[in-house]
Amino acid sequence: MDSATSFMRRRVLIVEDEPAFGAWLRHQLVGLGLDVDRLTRSEADTLANLRANQPDLILLSIRRDGPIDGFAVARRIRSSCDDVPIVYIVDPADDDGIEEASRLGPFGFVFAPSPQSHVRAAIATALNRLDTERRLRSMWEVREASLLDQASRDPLTGVWNRRRITEILDAEIARAQREHWSLTVLMIDADGLKQVNDRYGHAAGDALLREVVARIATQVRPYDALGRLGGDEFLLIRGGRQDMPTTALVDRLRNAVQRAPVSIGELDIPARISIGWATSGPDDMLDRIALMAAADTVLYDVKRAAHEATEPSTSAPTASRARQSAPKPDVLFKG
Repeated sequence: MDSATSFMRRRVLIVEDEPAFGAWLRHQLVGLGLDVDRLTRSEADTLANLRANQPDLILLSIRRDGPIDGFAVARRIRSSCDDVPIVYIVDPADDDGIEEASRLGPFGFVFAPSPQSHVRAAIATALNRLDTERRLRSMWEVREASLLDQASRDPLTGVWNRRRITEILDAEIARAQREHWSLTVLMIDADGLKQVNDRYGHAAGDALLREVVARIATQVRPYDALGRLGGDEFLLIRGGRQDMPTTALVDRLRNAVQRAPVSIGELDIPARISIGWATSGPDDMLDRIALMAAADTVLYDVKRAAHEATEPSTSAPTASRARQSAPKPDVLFKG
């Protein structure tokens, strides 16, 4: 691939107060396949062009015999747009000017006057360096984002960990209050995990948890957030438009998880969950602790009702006891 092809679509801004040399320089850059903005010949014009066009590279004249104070322009550029690389156009005999420019973070130098081949080589070197630095920066950003994501994930199930899911809940509460919409949180317990761990070992319990989370995920919208609070307890956050009643969602989650046992080796282990939930309305002012506590209270009642329903009884339940055993509907807390 030649230079003209590799540098296509790169935008360069030339700051040069000598029209003839500026035109010659522009011709050399166009020959490299670069998109060259019109020449700028003043500090104000340079800064306006920089804001409007966002060049990939700036060629800036700092020859002392010109009307532009190139050093002042360079400092203004550095203060307003530090990430745009600058190649300085200098007089090869001006040692003091070159030394001062060296303290301004040069991306390279073009000596004027200089042969055409030298100018093209200097620009090509600067653009290749720019490409390399951008690739390295991109690789670093991807790696940093990956490390941040890993630090925010539960290593067993892959959902958000406790720290991250509670951060998300804080943000969703603030957004719900700002946008005046409802926010629902669901506390989900994987039932019987301790018994599975005790009877079949922690490897079986881990496999059960992973499958339970995978089944829950089939019922979660892309913009919902699911995280593990610890042990067998998970938190599901549903912000924005509530596209179904929470009771219907709870039924769907239970059916998705409990539709079939989880096969682990030769074992078929039943998958069961209990769910408690709470909703903060558009005018409520609940914080994270209050909202999670409300959902946890409902979860406790659901688990107690399920436990009482499985206890042997010598007499028929009374109407009062039947009402106590039924799972509670949505809890809407008023601030």
